[in-house]
Amino acid sequence: MSDAAKALVGAQIFTICTKYNANASFIQAAARDKAIATGNILLGVAMVQNAGYFLKLPKSSTTKTFSATPIGNNSVWIRTKAVATQAGYIRQYGPTTGFNIEPETLMETLYGIESEFVLQGLKKAGIYAMREASILPIPRKGDSGPNTTNVEEPATRALSAYAHKRIFQAADGIETSNYNWSDWIYFVVL
Repeated sequence: MSDAAKALVGAQIFTICTKYNANASFIQAAARDKAIATGNILLGVAMVQNAGYFLKLPKSSTTKTFSATPIGNNSVWIRTKAVATQAGYIRQYGPTTGFNIEPETLMETLYGIESEFVLQGLKKAGIYAMREASILPIPRKGDSGPNTTNVEEPATRALSAYAHKRIFQAADGIETSNYNWSDWIYFVVL
């Protein structure tokens, strides 16, 4: 194809895209006016769909604060949105038979302060589910003032871990409902 033909095709594509966008804007404005005038949003939606355009689905809010990304070699990269400075995390995971099915047996429970880590040694092409809960650090000293004194917080009889000289506590029995567990996320190992 010659340079002149390429330029002509490029100009025509630009013209078509410009007219398509102008038409879409016109239909969007007409549908919005119809929905406002009648008080029925479904009439505006019908107008857009009857014109052959698709509507964007509204984004739904999610409670997931972490993600699992397969990185190959039977490994998954886990990333967590940090909840606080020096917070701790409890993660549970296990194999499952399909998406949106909770695992019947859980593998080891992971404790740590890392917001990112790599989970290795998983079954290739296996479907796994994972959830997590966060643990906020316990303040080691109370506020001082005219009516208070500095008091050390005692470590509880429950599980304690020292990380960055902070104390984290976990309740006896990790399976209890003492934690706000996230939703299960599902991933396939590559």
